Amino acid sequence: MTRNVTAVYRTHATADLVRRELEQFGISRGYIHVLPDDARDAALGINMGGTATGVTSASGASEYAHEGVPNTALMDAVDDLQLPDEDTRTYKHSLQRGDHLVSVEADDDQVARVITIMRRPEAEAHNLDMSDEEFRGAADFPRREGYVVDEDRFARRDPELVDPYTRSYERRTRLDERISR
Repeated sequence: MTRNVTAVYRTHATADLVRRELEQFGISRGYIHVLPDDARDAALGINMGGTATGVTSASGASEYAHEGVPNTALMDAVDDLQLPDEDTRTYKHSLQRGDHLVSVEADDDQVARVITIMRRPEAEAHNLDMSDEEFRGAADFPRREGYVVDEDRFARRDPELVDPYTRSYERRTRLDERISR
């Protein structure tokens, strides 16, 4: 059994700070998924905005949507994390409004410290319970054609670890490192 912890942040700077702290703790970069990842995507020449430019606004939020048009590559990347639909709706809508998602693959003995790291910038982390309520009636972003749930990698929410700023999941097998964006 492997674990996943996911949180949503207001800025890429905070998401990147969390990533660096997780790496310092010993989590391999391949097991830390940041969506969207401004620095990596820019280095690869990827325009995550599709119809937008993927620039950062004066408020520090990334602008990855244009006139409400969802970024298909970004929505597909969320699906690739193999998380439950009721949570991916919140994550996708959060990304659509310019937030950043950090999702981490961790071992059981690492989860408590990972949650502590991911909660620490609480002023920058979204309360996921409140975000769930905010997006409850919002339209779903359809999964791409041909998408298949991998039962070994599909994550189920861990009912033992309840926290408003992070979500903890269990899965049988780690995601392949090549999925990371």
